[in-house]
Amino acid sequence: MAMRNSASETRPAALAIDALRAFGCLRLRADGTSMLPALHPGDVLDFASCAYPQVEPGEVVLFRRDDRIVIHRVVARTAAGLLTQGDGLAQLDAPVAAADLLGRLVGHSRAGRAIAPSRRPRRLPLTRWLFGRSTLAARIFLRWHRATGSARA
Repeated sequence: MAMRNSASETRPAALAIDALRAFGCLRLRADGTSMLPALHPGDVLDFASCAYPQVEPGEVVLFRRDDRIVIHRVVARTAAGLLTQGDGLAQLDAPVAAADLLGRLVGHSRAGRAIAPSRRPRRLPLTRWLFGRSTLAARIFLRWHRATGSARA
């Protein structure tokens, strides 16, 4: 999941990074589908600053990649950096250097309801394969989830 940045969006990413560094916490709204089904577009996420040695595999982290910020789950720690991957993606990201790590997920809410951050991806075994290969599957999942969520409310 990334905050997308074109030339006009570079400033918001830089402001988010500066706020996290200055205050030690950052609240932002998720954008993208790479972390489905754990994180949905529009979810409100709270991140806290952390050091590289504090991060454990399974945690969701915020990191800088080029001129944007990305939200993915830590798969492993290696000498090259953190190995991360979106829950709905088929392949690993390039290693994340300690200097590019910004924070870890400490709070998560959807439609005003708190959701406990989990170290385990919320997905069926087939989900990563399906979402990693089909944007249509992700759109159908989101539409179904919104429909069933509104029916319960």
